[in-house]
Amino acid sequence: MSLIFPHSLILGGGGSEVGTSFLISFRFQEILVHNVSSLLHTVPFFRNGSRQFIEDIVSKLKFEVYLTGEYICRTGRKGDKMYFIQRGIVDVLTKDGILTTSLGDGSHFGGKPD
Repeated sequence: MSLIFPHSLILGGGGSEVGTSFLISFRFQEILVHNVSSLLHTVPFFRNGSRQFIEDIVSKLKFEVYLTGEYICRTGRKGDKMYFIQRGIVDVLTKDGILTTSLGDGSHFGGKPD
């Protein structure tokens, strides 16, 4: 699963103790769950998921950033990811480059074909 996430999250340095590292990881996970759960709830499959289920999904997300003009996927290639658009616009084009639709904030697309 992938999420288009258009910012960098940077945690500043500090202590190198295991407790501090765990606390930062725990807080980071809480922040991600808070920020991403509204996106996940736009998908009917995830809508009624428990907090633990949502936390498990968030822990498996791979955050990706795409720049203007970059292709996320192409026609004819096997789809094995689901994308959530946190911020921005994704244009859907035909093979000939004709715009068919645009997807924006909160939209999702992709997934594994049947």
